Amino acid sequence: MTWDGIDADKYRAEPEAVSDLLQRNGLSPQVRAEIRQDAENLVRAARSSARRQGLVEGFLQEFPLSAPEGLALMCLAEALLRTPDAATRDRLIAQALGSADWAAHLGQSQQVTTMKNEVRRQSSCVREIVSAWDAIPGSRPDEYDCLVDHIVSALHRGADVPTLAKLIEDECRDHFGMPVDLQAALLLAERIGDWWVADGTS
Repeated sequence: MTWDGIDADKYRAEPEAVSDLLQRNGLSPQVRAEIRQDAENLVRAARSSARRQGLVEGFLQEFPLSAPEGLALMCLAEALLRTPDAATRDRLIAQALGSADWAAHLGQSQQVTTMKNEVRRQSSCVREIVSAWDAIPGSRPDEYDCLVDHIVSALHRGADVPTLAKLIEDECRDHFGMPVDLQAALLLAERIGDWWVADGTS
């Protein structure tokens, strides 16, 4: 099929297009049987691994898209990804979180509890790394908590070392009023990135 052919069919009704394609590229009984067998194997594998679901899968099970809370979280993710400015993002977040009954889920999900504990553990590990860096000598143990929270959130969003370094540089300047050399921020970001990979959560 050519690009012109694809362009000509882009507004066709889906049932009509699918029916036409099935007739044009018919599958042999053997190929259909192989496809069916592959599909059944995938379903069996998925069902057998249901008890080993990860944190994200558990979170989605607790807040499915069929529930107001799941839709609110989807809107929240979109707000964080697409809005160009902080003020608009904050309004969308407030609107999304205010549209669901979060209290109904309190104490109902072991997966969510596990996720919270995992984030606490990760924050503790990052806090140790940042405290060892000790940009503010003699500071309290919780001095860097704001920076730690931002770093952990960025890691979960897939931030790389340069992104982490820029975050560290900006946070030290804006929150602590203390300019930090970019090279020093890069060294700290590399330590955190190495831990993240070694921890197996990247």
